[in-house]
Amino acid sequence: MDKFQRSVKTTEDAMRIMQERLTVFQKLFVGPVKSNWQKMAVAFVTLAQSFHTDDHPGSNRMVEALKQTAHHYHQIGDEFEQHSRNDMEPVVESLYSFKGTIQTAPDIMHVHKLAVKDPFCNSDAMKTQTLILMVDMAEARSQNENKDE
Repeated sequence: MDKFQRSVKTTEDAMRIMQERLTVFQKLFVGPVKSNWQKMAVAFVTLAQSFHTDDHPGSNRMVEALKQTAHHYHQIGDEFEQHSRNDMEPVVESLYSFKGTIQTAPDIMHVHKLAVKDPFCNSDAMKTQTLILMVDMAEARSQNENKDE
């Protein structure tokens, strides 16, 4: 039982670290990373415009190549934002949900220890204690969700 409790504790710590890292990456991908890719796209468009003023026949190919490159850089910025929304958010939400579930493990372990110590305990008392524990867990989870919003 002690091994399980240590495992729960290390899992909580690992999930907290993972959740923090994912949140940081999520903010970066939606903000500065996307912005930098799109600023680079604008730089390519500006360069293309400077070549557009040249009447040399080879300039048209250069202008088109630079515009195409700018388009791809802009798309890469959008894909970083989509990656954050489509891939990272569900992982963060799942970790949050699992963290709420695993935080109830110490309470469950306490009830289990009591049951193991007194196997002939009154079943009505045990049912009442279990019901109280379940209500407490639901309230704690609700408070956690409200705190994070």
